[in-house]
Amino acid sequence: MPNQLSIPFKKTWEVQVRQAVRAYILKNYTDTHPDAFRWDVNRWETLRREAVGTLVHFDRVKTVVGYHAQLVYILTKLPADIGLEIPYAPAFNPSALPETLSNLVFERAVVLFNLAALYSQLAGSEDRSGPQGLKQAILHYQAC
Repeated sequence: MPNQLSIPFKKTWEVQVRQAVRAYILKNYTDTHPDAFRWDVNRWETLRREAVGTLVHFDRVKTVVGYHAQLVYILTKLPADIGLEIPYAPAFNPSALPETLSNLVFERAVVLFNLAALYSQLAGSEDRSGPQGLKQAILHYQAC
């Protein structure tokens, strides 16, 4: 049994990014066709799919940070509520009903929470019987 804190991920489900962005653009920007943003929306969907997984590996840090950066950029171009409903289950009770909000700031906060959870799980998985593993675990915890 590990003697270090390991935070579980917040579980999520697939969301309809394409439909929400398309509807928002059609409603609010009549002079722009939604297909002009097809590549951007596809990239958003791909980054989200890769970033919200539950795989614990150090390479996922870069993916999650990249998705967070994408969300920061998106929030400079779009408002927080574009009609995209994002469900997440509570981290410490994943069998509970998911909380669904139409807010990109909520998505951004959960991505940061899951990044901290990833670092804590990486730290908990280190072999702390020797000084090198202990140093690596400390570095992971400090990154949280």
